[in-house]
Amino acid sequence: MILIWQIGRKARYVAMSLIVMLGVLMLPDQARSDEKAEQAGEFIKALGAQAVSALTEPDITYEMRADRFKGLLSDHFAINTIGQWVLGRHWKKAISRLISI
Repeated sequence: MILIWQIGRKARYVAMSLIVMLGVLMLPDQARSDEKAEQAGEFIKALGAQAVSALTEPDITYEMRADRFKGLLSDHFAINTIGQWVLGRHWKKAISRLISI
């Protein structure tokens, strides 16, 4: 392992400059991640409110509730992509079995 005092003076300045630059470049990512976390929280709140209002109406049947739930699920989530990610390398095998049914 090369110790910091064993390298030349210019190399130390270059190394320290690179470390500082990496730190500065990482700051905007933190700000963006905070913004994305806030957007995700707003999405969950809005979806929760929409689900509660759509699924708790007293005058609808079970079938209507199920249809509304399926609509919310398909409108707001990429079910096929999630399934492909979960199944991984088994995705093609599962799809071929579904097609043959």
